[in-house]
Amino acid sequence: MPEPALSDPEKNFLRTLRRGQRIEGTVIEIADFGVTFVDIGGFTAMINIPELSWRRVNYPADVVFVGQQITAEILDGDIERGRVALSLKALQDDPLTELEQQIGSLVSGPVTKIVPIGVFVRVEASTRSARRRSGARTPACSPR
Repeated sequence: MPEPALSDPEKNFLRTLRRGQRIEGTVIEIADFGVTFVDIGGFTAMINIPELSWRRVNYPADVVFVGQQITAEILDGDIERGRVALSLKALQDDPLTELEQQIGSLVSGPVTKIVPIGVFVRVEASTRSARRRSGARTPACSPR
């Protein structure tokens, strides 16, 4: 199915957008398949689930709501396809940067998953870390 043809004003608007530019918009729809649609001045842009947050997101509605005013970063603009991809995550601090500063430090957190090669431990509210089983103690209980 071909993409709908853009009007000249829409094409002109898209030409003004730059990758990395911050833009304000309003969430107008949250699709069942996980894409969030945002009105950015009369043009509809989209945010895919991985670009909503650094933390794991199961449902976009856990992060944004219809009618919410947001500021996002433009990831890409495609005039040929009439699409603009946005990111909320790009404007958030990368939690791994802070975690890197803790390398070599003792940290604690709840075990979130046990796998054959080791365990996953939540060390920050939005990140998980893996630890190889060779350095891990036997868990007191197994997950059910």
